[in-house]
Amino acid sequence: MKRSFWKSWVNPAGFVWLVTMVCCSLSAAESRTAVLELQRANQINGPWQQVPVNELPISPDGKWMDPASSSSAFYRLSIQGLDAAGGPIGIPLASLSEKIYGIAKEHLESLRSEEPGWADAVFSETVIPIYNPAVFGGERPAYYELKLIPIATRPDPSPVGESWQQSPPVDPKPDRGYLVLSSDTHDLPVLEYADHGPTPAEKLRRIAQSSTVRILRYTDSFWVAEDEKGLVVASLGSTPYQMPEGILEYVGKSPTTVVEAGKIAVQDAPPRFLPKPYASYREFKADFLKGPVFTLLRYYANQRAKIEWGLWQDQIPDIISVPLKQETSILARTVVSAFDLEDPIASIQINPKGGLLVEGIETGASLLTVFHPDRTCDFYLLAVGQTIKPSGITAAGWSSWSTHYAASCGDIPAYYQEYNLSGCCSSGYSGCGATAWAMFYGYWDNRGIHNLIGGAGATPWSNDDDVRDCIRSVFDYCDTWCTGISGAAATNPWDMDEGYRWAGAQGEGINISTSWTVPYTSSGPRNRAVSSIKDHDRPAIVGTGYYEHYPLAYGYRSRKYTALGITWSTERQWRVNNGWGSTSCSWVNANSCWFGSNGYCY
Repeated sequence: MKRSFWKSWVNPAGFVWLVTMVCCSLSAAESRTAVLELQRANQINGPWQQVPVNELPISPDGKWMDPASSSSAFYRLSIQGLDAAGGPIGIPLASLSEKIYGIAKEHLESLRSEEPGWADAVFSETVIPIYNPAVFGGERPAYYELKLIPIATRPDPSPVGESWQQSPPVDPKPDRGYLVLSSDTHDLPVLEYADHGPTPAEKLRRIAQSSTVRILRYTDSFWVAEDEKGLVVASLGSTPYQMPEGILEYVGKSPTTVVEAGKIAVQDAPPRFLPKPYASYREFKADFLKGPVFTLLRYYANQRAKIEWGLWQDQIPDIISVPLKQETSILARTVVSAFDLEDPIASIQINPKGGLLVEGIETGASLLTVFHPDRTCDFYLLAVGQTIKPSGITAAGWSSWSTHYAASCGDIPAYYQEYNLSGCCSSGYSGCGATAWAMFYGYWDNRGIHNLIGGAGATPWSNDDDVRDCIRSVFDYCDTWCTGISGAAATNPWDMDEGYRWAGAQGEGINISTSWTVPYTSSGPRNRAVSSIKDHDRPAIVGTGYYEHYPLAYGYRSRKYTALGITWSTERQWRVNNGWGSTSCSWVNANSCWFGSNGYCY
């Protein structure tokens, strides 16, 4: 690591102009991306203090101007190229593999006309490496975060003469969102993205007030910034809690609650076990690496990801063909403990003698997941009413995107978790579950059901006493519990349905159905939320990550990988408001969805 010193002089206006510099560079072994910190002292030997360059005025030709009070000042540049764990702070875009860059470019181009912020966007030249301790031992990036910036629109200076070119009459907006991709087949190729706002890594670095923290992404709902000791200095999302191994008995199942006219019509029995909080970040990390629940969830995510990665190379799942309107035995030599069919094109039941009994309902093809007693799984393409020969399928590809909005980001009130709210967690937050229900009720209140939030007055658009009353009550209805050391609150997926009770308590009607599952193992919750958004134009509460977070989804986007008229796989995403008090919304992957709702107030 090297430093450079800047010499200075004072102009008559009292500004110190930085005019001379001794150049230095990072060594060949270090990252080509560096963090530069300007420091100032009144003596050549210090003491040195950081000069926040974002607070310095800029000269017309792009130089910093420091309104220093002393008649002379000395400057130096601290150059840091490594993060707290010794990895690169950033890597050049050009260093990405052709495969990874190709996926990123294809995704950007496929949505350029649909995402307003991407109409004039390009990738930044610096990519942020994101780590996961369970992937490559945490030593190599598990993900890449690509920032999007606008194509330069300012015209070149006009030549001296009678004519000139008008600059665009708009203020430039440098943030065009981001794209998070997996670095290999351990996770889905594209995981989350937004067309505006700062990136997750930028948010974490701002919270930590450090550009050298190491960024970790455990799931799409839990990001962490670590210091050189591996301690948490910032986090995004909802704090995880320890789910008992008994939850794995629900692999492939989808317990459901149906509320009609404000009363429960159907409600499956909840589990008998209870989750518990982690005593420390270290305990969570150890469980994430070796605990049975996290280990299996990562396995399911990996198996599902392999399908999409394979499709990029025209590799397709094994095919099982069955006739229409006729019961057929399949996989007779396989012991099946559970199964999931993404689209309801067939009626399926487990055959006690082995395998599955399938009766085709409609012509088509859908992904069939088969789970075994050891909880491993296999994937097949179930084709109903047609025979498919996989040989010669080379002209396959992704369809255009199909996007459905039940609302806009601006239609969802920007509510957030309350800290130290009476009746909730002392010295902690009130939880994402209660906030998701509050946003749901705020949306319907704004549509004319005025007693849901704030009585007969206008719908509050951020937290006030009426919103806090809703959060406090739903916290109680859903048996939300405080996780202790993390300062967070958690709502069990089998208790989340009880939030419906707030509508009746306010004298308003509600019809709603909810279901939950083990992430990646049942399409039931996702299909319920998709139907809410796509078929009924209703926002839906969904579950993202590994039981960490409940956002409110108001958009659904999908595209199909097709060949010979057959759908081999579907890429799916939610447009969500995360309930963090922001009017900024983003897209997250819908494949892990473990909670979904479909309902309305009246």
